[in-house]
Amino acid sequence: MAEFTGLLGDVLGWMNSPLRTQQMQGIGGLLSSGLSSISDTDKKYQELYAKAFSDPRNPMKVTDQSALSDLTDMTMSGAMSFAPAGITKAPRMSAAQAEALGYWHDIGAGKKLPIPVSQMKMDLQPIANLPPKIIASPEKMQGGAIVPFVGDRSAAGQNLLGIGDVKFQTPVPLEGGYDFMRMQSPTGSIWASEKGAAQGLQNAVDRAAKVGSGDVYGVYSAMGPESMNFNTMMSDALLEQMKAGKIFKKDIASFDKEVKALRPEWKGVMHPESRAQLESNGALRHAFVDRMQLDKFQNAGFPNISYTRYAITDPLLLNEPMYSGGLAIGKMKPGAELITNPVSPHKTYDTQLAGKYFGGFEQSLPKEILFPDWYKMRRDINSPVSGDVRSFQLSKPIQQTNQEWLDNLMNYLSTQKSLLD
Repeated sequence: MAEFTGLLGDVLGWMNSPLRTQQMQGIGGLLSSGLSSISDTDKKYQELYAKAFSDPRNPMKVTDQSALSDLTDMTMSGAMSFAPAGITKAPRMSAAQAEALGYWHDIGAGKKLPIPVSQMKMDLQPIANLPPKIIASPEKMQGGAIVPFVGDRSAAGQNLLGIGDVKFQTPVPLEGGYDFMRMQSPTGSIWASEKGAAQGLQNAVDRAAKVGSGDVYGVYSAMGPESMNFNTMMSDALLEQMKAGKIFKKDIASFDKEVKALRPEWKGVMHPESRAQLESNGALRHAFVDRMQLDKFQNAGFPNISYTRYAITDPLLLNEPMYSGGLAIGKMKPGAELITNPVSPHKTYDTQLAGKYFGGFEQSLPKEILFPDWYKMRRDINSPVSGDVRSFQLSKPIQQTNQEWLDNLMNYLSTQKSLLD
């Protein structure tokens, strides 16, 4: 058994002394044994890491795949501390170790993941009668114009039944996201947003109709992972995990108090109306997620924000750059009235735009390929590339789908296909 020094050694020595009660000696023995196990585990972990990445000139190069596999298995199932819902907490490691094992991803929004993305899992149930996906033909779009429809990365057409080892009491419907177009097209609706933003999009569609032949296409463009913090799918999934988890009542009370400080109308996590309240109040959802992602609540066993974000993300968008797009395209109706009483309401947004599902490309395309005139303008005026994302978000460019646009897009798709063959 390992020897412990310093204050820890003094405490364990006192507990294991023959002068203590048998109960105290027993506790001391168990504590010493547990700490020794962790110490031995940490030593083995370091040995495996040294073997898996043994090239000092290239510390990120995998030199022993078997050791890396053992290292990953040990990370997932070894003597580590455990978070609620069966999530293993990430062990102490260097930044290089964490990156090599997959603990960093955009889905974490700048924070280390509790487990690698490759180990995350969720329970999904497909919704019946989802219209089939159509592969869009860029040639058929020639002569018109496209407008970016910026949306979050959430999946659609499925019910989320659980995350990790947690099973939900009430399923969470996934509404999209880009596939909202495909789901809702039979009702005559193509996009959902808040009324002001929806009117701004319709105004852009109306302007785009004057650019070319009059045909206008709304092209889905992906926002960053954190954009999902606002939708009802995120708050519902977090709430369901809390209700099924094992969080101390005092911690839930502390959380409720902090949310109420921002939104006095909050009735509390365990209130029977909590889910309905979150679904109907965007400002409350924002406060709910904002408080839950604080370290003090994440460390107290509250649902992990990154893991939940992963569970509602469409897999095709997990690794896509900001504002890449084209997985869904809608043919819009210039001059149409906003749909304020939709046949099938979206829980997050109150207003919808009229249109028809046109299809989607086989893969996401960079914004520079979809909107080349905007990109060229940025370079012509020597604007920094680092500001492209923010500029794209604010400018909402309109792109004419002329021959140059088509040739450039088709060449990109052909190149990508050849790389995969």
